Amino acid sequence: MITKKLLLSLFFFVSIMLVAQSKKLQKNAKAPNIIATDISDKKINLTEFAGAKKVLITFHRYASCPICNFKIRELIKNYKDLATNGMEIVMFIESSKEKILQSTKGLEIPFYVIPDPKSEYYKIYGVKRNSVTALTGFLNKKTRKMLRENWHTEGERGKDDGYFNRMGADFVVDLNGNIEDLYYGKFLGDGMDIQRVKNMVVRQ
Repeated sequence: MITKKLLLSLFFFVSIMLVAQSKKLQKNAKAPNIIATDISDKKINLTEFAGAKKVLITFHRYASCPICNFKIRELIKNYKDLATNGMEIVMFIESSKEKILQSTKGLEIPFYVIPDPKSEYYKIYGVKRNSVTALTGFLNKKTRKMLRENWHTEGERGKDDGYFNRMGADFVVDLNGNIEDLYYGKFLGDGMDIQRVKNMVVRQ
């Protein structure tokens, strides 16, 4: 029989976990630094872009996710325009390097793609999980479109892939290293509109 003390302990533990997970960043706050290696073995240190480029930091689900595949292709399509106008892109995927390379086979990705199978930077940037919105997201027209157009991705989801209920998130870091704008996804596949990103480039 479960005692009252045990129930209270479980309630306290779950409450702490929910609070920790829901801690989000705010506009104008200093962007947490990123020191990592991407899938092409390129080193990145976020502070090195200060004074030179703005940075779009974008978080996504696991590598074989059709929605992630859609986002990668969308950013590839718009990268030249953003880069020409002084903006770099850093994408996080909650999978191993091997899984990402398998799922993006044949794609020429010009920006940083960082594997984060342990969700370390997801936690630092307050990128949450939500099973309810992950499931109800399938009712959204935008989500269904992304799934329909990119359903056949390379590779299969494995044990080193991320959580199915991971929400996306986007952050634009200004020339001073502060968060100029941010967007935490409200449903599966939701993210900052690409035109909203373009409106924040350095050179108009």
